[in-house]
Amino acid sequence: MTLNNVYNVIFTKIKKRDDLNLELTNITYIKNKRTILDNINLNFKGYCNGILGPNGSGKSTLLKIATGIINPTSGTVKVGFRDLTSITRGDLSKLITYIPQDRENISGFTVFEYVELGRYPYREIFGSTSQNSKVIIDECLNTVGLIDRSEDLVNHLSGGEMQILRIARALAQRTKIILFDEPTSNLDLKNSRKISDIISHLSELGAITLIASHDIRFINQVCDNVALIKSGRLFKLGTPNQVINNKNIIDAYDLSYDFKEFF
Repeated sequence: MTLNNVYNVIFTKIKKRDDLNLELTNITYIKNKRTILDNINLNFKGYCNGILGPNGSGKSTLLKIATGIINPTSGTVKVGFRDLTSITRGDLSKLITYIPQDRENISGFTVFEYVELGRYPYREIFGSTSQNSKVIIDECLNTVGLIDRSEDLVNHLSGGEMQILRIARALAQRTKIILFDEPTSNLDLKNSRKISDIISHLSELGAITLIASHDIRFINQVCDNVALIKSGRLFKLGTPNQVINNKNIIDAYDLSYDFKEFF
């Protein structure tokens, strides 16, 4: 089985990219009287999309709002043209996957069991894992290069290996929309390239991939569209060529030096 086969049931249903969307309208989020996000409007229809900006600009908050983890102070989120608030948590887990950057408290789980968590939305009752799910889990672990670690405890993994494992769990969940929060943090060049290849392949299959990152090089290499965020506001929106240039990066990151060497 290949990654194509893992996703074939999901993505053969997407006849064209306009059949799927993730829309954020007038999103504002205020916490402790501080405006974290200010009137953000974004509409994603397939392809690989990047949310770029310095630390503290509101990127992670925007992803959490898009997945319903936190509610906006004002504004709406639509997933597949349906209001997020009208979708049950069970149905939402079959539509959208969020991969956090923070390490969860999951000591005691094996690598296989951790990826198995991604299959729970498809289980009618708690019990033994179906043979089909076992095949999918093994293929996801094989895709990210951790199949030989399937019986190891997750707390024995390095930070980079744990980041890769989160990708495997997301693949096992088989959703049409996947949100990545700083996916290249703690990764060496080899594993960063592996994640880049997986994200590119998912986009080719028709998924919406949305990446929040401060990694300018990575966003420039993998994304078709980029939203540049500055202080909680949408600063620039367009293709990497339109958005990622010396002037915009200096302005958004409040730099006082030339940044051309990063492009």
